[in-house]
Formats: sequence, structure tokens, C-alpha cells
Amino acid sequence: MLVTIPIWVYILLMPLPYGWAMQMLISKWFKEPEESANLAVVWLLGLLTLTTLASVFSFFISINLLAHALLLAGAVIITFIWSRTHHGAIARWFQSAKAIHGLAWLLLGFAVLTTLEIATRVPSNPDTGLYHAQAIHWIENYPVVPGLGNLHSRLAFNSSWLVTNALFSFIFLGGQSFHLVASVLFLVVLFYSGSAASQLLKNGLKFSSLFKVFLLPVAFYVLASEVSSPGTDLPVTLIIWVVLAEWLTMLENNHKPSHTCAVVLFMITIYAVTIKLSSAPLVLVGVWLVFASDVKRQVNSLLKCAALGLMVALPWLGRNIIVSGYLIYPFPAIDLFKVDWKIPIAQAFDDQMAIQSWGKIPGHDIGVVAKMPLMQWFREWWANLTTFRRWVLEDIIVMPFILALYGVVSRTFQRASLKFITPLWPVYLVTYTGVAFWFFGSPDFRFGYGFLMAALFLSISPWFILLRNLFSLSDTTLASLLLVILIGFQAFTLYKSVEWRTLPSRLILPADYKSLPTAPCQLANAIVLQPDKDSWSECWYNAFPCTPKCNSNVTLRGTSWGDGFRYPP
Repeated sequence: MLVTIPIWVYILLMPLPYGWAMQMLISKWFKEPEESANLAVVWLLGLLTLTTLASVFSFFISINLLAHALLLAGAVIITFIWSRTHHGAIARWFQSAKAIHGLAWLLLGFAVLTTLEIATRVPSNPDTGLYHAQAIHWIENYPVVPGLGNLHSRLAFNSSWLVTNALFSFIFLGGQSFHLVASVLFLVVLFYSGSAASQLLKNGLKFSSLFKVFLLPVAFYVLASEVSSPGTDLPVTLIIWVVLAEWLTMLENNHKPSHTCAVVLFMITIYAVTIKLSSAPLVLVGVWLVFASDVKRQVNSLLKCAALGLMVALPWLGRNIIVSGYLIYPFPAIDLFKVDWKIPIAQAFDDQMAIQSWGKIPGHDIGVVAKMPLMQWFREWWANLTTFRRWVLEDIIVMPFILALYGVVSRTFQRASLKFITPLWPVYLVTYTGVAFWFFGSPDFRFGYGFLMAALFLSISPWFILLRNLFSLSDTTLASLLLVILIGFQAFTLYKSVEWRTLPSRLILPADYKSLPTAPCQLANAIVLQPDKDSWSECWYNAFPCTPKCNSNVTLRGTSWGDGFRYPP
């Protein structure tokens, strides 16, 4: 834990100069005055920029000491230039931090301690041992490897988040490969949420502030097990929440976004897609904002927005082509490239089917599930859900109808709710579109938490208005009560989270990846490793190169691992 804290500070600070610089360049390109965006949004923009640059570097060099040193040098230079022209900005941020209410700071203190405890554990995401750790190991040691997905098809599930984790793994220091980026993003969103709790006390009951506060307990409830992992579910969920919260704030305040703000959020939505395709409906928010910020629909302006979106997407798409031979894997319908390392199309179809079938009924025969009609797999899928997950879905579906019915009966509630809800209908539309996309795609709950929890909030939050009116509660009273409840929840979460058995071993360093037994695996012209029968098909990090499925038909394309893999013609 002692080493974790300075690493946290470093990862928190390094994206900020890039976020400031990118925001300034966007403002100049669109000829708009600079504006002070939310610090969490600036940090995300900076992380996006770092990831994009690291992805470009990965075509030529491994993401190790040289790549990190170049990006650090860039951060230092930007900070030096920025500090000479924006010396008052840091003071303003400190002033805004001082303005946060004491109760909100207490809440954040408990939240940070809980995050420190859970971030230092062994990663628990089931896919980390299967392929996340191995993918990071490849990125740390080689430029993007042609046909890497032929060694293990999960390695073709190229995610820009794994590049980010390789950039901040600090393996070049000679120790373990750290996996702390997810916990830093988690902290950023916690502070984003905690500052909103303070705003509730000062600015009254607002949907956007309520949503941000709602994110804090929900984040711990549904994502705590992901904080220690380099997995892709946590970051995409948190990014969806932040983008929707920013959009809610604009709509609620009837605020037309500037081009700069719209483009920044549009770029962040594209970044989310490069992390995980399940976030694709979020791009609708970015497109909506871009058009809302430019009522004249100037072609030149829209082309600039598209160019910035491509800037984020192209390195990811290029990496896809090299590791798999497909523009987006596993979508074999988009088959545009004839390269010798292309993953066989039958394997691509199998992986696509496996993702969809696993989300419906895990552990069943993939082919059987794929052929099931909707109602057949739905009945079994529903029977396998926990009580909490059933309640979430029931609430999302039923509550809007109950609210509409109550609004018809109660004119008081109708007037109060219309004031809050009517301006927000686009958020409802996009959020429920995201839920539908998740359900008909691969309805594993951990793939859909971003939209599901947002829809849950949108369905239950109007009842706060009803409660306030029924009991004649002031906004300050309701906000104070909510904050006290949250503090109690967070203190209890901290108490329950401490893993006393492993705590002594984590006081200095966070827990490393697991190391499980392996055995040799004979490819056509090379030997790699594979997990033995007691390792549950998990390679983890240290056994390298390793594949959970040994395929003797796969051939090394050259003399070194960096030359890549292919199937014989």
C-alpha cells in the first residue's frame, strides 16, 4: 500500500497536462475561448490522449521505458508552458476543493481508504488470467504482433485499455507489472461524485447532482471486485456514467454546449468504444452534443469533429488489423484485408457466437444456445439472475409506467416531475437504447452496468421529488440526510472490505498477478507454454508466451515472437 499511493499520485497527475493541452488545441481549432471543463473530464481527455499516443508508439516500439519516457517528457514540457500562461488555474482548483463540504470530505476519506484496500488485491476479473495479463505482457515486450490472435483468439480482443495498463505497469523498473490504472480512474469518479454531494447541500435538489452522488455507492456495489484488475468492464462503465452525468447537467441547466465541450465528450465516447464495443450506444451522446453545439450544421466544423474522432479510433483499428487481420474482431462480416496472419474466419464466427452465448447462458453448449429462440434462452437466463439483478430489470421496465400513471392521477407530482424530467428525455432515450443493445447483444450483467445503473437511476429518482413534496422537506434537509446515509454506507463498506488475512503482505507492495503451473505446448515450429490441468486454462502474466489452448497447426511467422503467428496456407 505504501508504494501504491505514490503510483496513484503519479498516474493522477500525468494525464492532466495532456488533457489541458488537448482542450486548448480544440478551442483554438474551433476558434472558441478557452473554458474550464470539469477536472474529471480534463483527466479523461488526457488519459485518452496518452492512450492514443501510446497506441501509435506500439506500432514501432514496445510500450516500455522509451515510450513512457517520451510521454513523460511531453507532460513536463506541457506543464512548463501551461504554468506560465495559466498560473491562476491551479489556485482556482484549490479554492473549489476548499469549498467542498466537510461531510463530503469525510465520505471521500472512507471511499479512498476502501479503494486502497481493494485495489491492492490479486485481480479477480475472470478474464485477467485468461488473456488480459498476457496481452499486457506482449504490449510491454513487443511492438504490435501480427496474428497474435492466432496464438489465442482472446488476444485479438484488442482493447486500448490494455495499452494504457502497459504504459503504467512500470515493468521497466525491474519489479512486478502493476495493475493500478483502474483504481485511479475509480478514484477520479469518486471525487467527481463526492464533489456533487457537496453541491447538493448548496445548490438544491438537481437531477445531475443526484445522479453523480448515486454513482458512489453503486460503483462500490457493482464494481468493487474489478478495481484491482486491468479488465475492460470497469473503465467503460465509469466513462458511460461520467458522460451521461455531464449531459444531464447541460440539459437540466438548459445549457447549450460549446463546440469545445461537445467535441471533448464526443472524443471520450469514441475512446470508450476502443476500450469495449459494448459502449457503442454512448457515441449517440457525442453525436447529439456535436449537432446541438452547431445549430448551423457547418460542414467544415462537422468534418473537424469527425477528424478528431478518427484520431482516437484509427490507432485502435490499426492494432485490430495487425493482431487479427480484421478491422474489428470478432466481426468477420467486416473482412477487408488479405494478410497472411488473418485469423481463420470460422474461428472469428465461433468467437462472436461464444460472446453472445456466454452472456445468455454461461457454461452451456455454444451452438445450442445460439439456436435457441428468444423466449427459450430468456427463461433460463432470467432463472439464473440474482434477486438484485431481477429487481434492477423489473424496476427499469415497470417504474416508468408507474410514474406516468401517477403523474396522470396527481397534478402536483405531474407539475413537479415535468419540471425535472421533460428536458431530460434525450438521456432516457439513449440510456434505454444502451440497455436494449446490451440485452440483444450479450446480456451478461457485467457488460451492461454502465447503461443499466443509469437507467435504474432515471427510473427511481423522480420519487425523490415525490418524497420531498409529501413530507415538505427542504432540499438542504434531504441532501443532508442523503449524505449521512452515504457516509454510514461507506464506513460499513470499508469495515467489510478489509481482507485481514492478506493485509500484511500488501502493506508495502500491491499483490502481484497469480503464478500458476504450466506445461510446454508444441506449435508447428515453436514451443510456448500452456496452463496445466490444475490451472483452469489461466496463463496469467509470468508464464510467457502462454496460450490456454494449444494448437499445433499455428506457425511462428519468423524467428522471434515479435514476428507473429499464422496458420499455414
